[in-house]
Amino acid sequence: RKAITWQSQSYLASSAGVINYLARAGEVAVMEVGPDMDDGLPEASYENLVSAMAASTKDLIIAGNVVGSSDTALIMAWNGHGWRVLWAATATNTNIISLHISYVTAYRLWFGYNNRVWYLRLNQTNMNPKRISGWPYASTCFTKTPWLRPQAGEVDLAALEVIVDVEDATANETVQVLYAINYTEGAADASYVSLATITSDGRTILTLPDNGVSANIGEEFRAIRLKVIQNRGSTNTLFPDVTGLALVYRKKLRT
Repeated sequence: RKAITWQSQSYLASSAGVINYLARAGEVAVMEVGPDMDDGLPEASYENLVSAMAASTKDLIIAGNVVGSSDTALIMAWNGHGWRVLWAATATNTNIISLHISYVTAYRLWFGYNNRVWYLRLNQTNMNPKRISGWPYASTCFTKTPWLRPQAGEVDLAALEVIVDVEDATANETVQVLYAINYTEGAADASYVSLATITSDGRTILTLPDNGVSANIGEEFRAIRLKVIQNRGSTNTLFPDVTGLALVYRKKLRT
């Protein structure tokens, strides 16, 4: 369950990581490619040990066993460039024990979780899921940017605007935009500031620190990260797209 061949290369689970073995010209190159690289996952509650692996047409897929009683098990996919979360467990301290991919009714990932067998539909084409008729979406998802630190500390920084481009938003399919500064996101993202919830298509310009309530004074920062939460309504085939996200900031030299 913890080793697999994907796109003619071998992958082995190692604790919380994944090791890639690539044979070339009689030699074997060994590379760490797991989600534990680059400071790991953004949430402390997502600490997992890789328990199972599967190979889809487009992704290497792994599942996790939790480390602590407050951790949430994940299913993640790697396309050769980066990792994304396919599914997060619905309860803490519950493991995902197996993965299997097959075409039954549709191309699906089957997995064992909490004494039941679950499935997720997988995309086996190069088509955007928005263009696939009947493609289902989760009720909510979020994306966090990495921490942005534009200078080494010798220059004062002020965040002025967040520019968001959105498609397929309505009063039911919404996009919430938040930010945190100076590595202080804290437990359960308590320190994030909500700028706005977007319910219409097009470009929205949000001013910091609180979308204009404080006279657009800007937000002084050393490091900043953005968070976008996308929510759908009762129709699971409708979902808002965030097609662009930009931060406007200025640098001010010290006297």
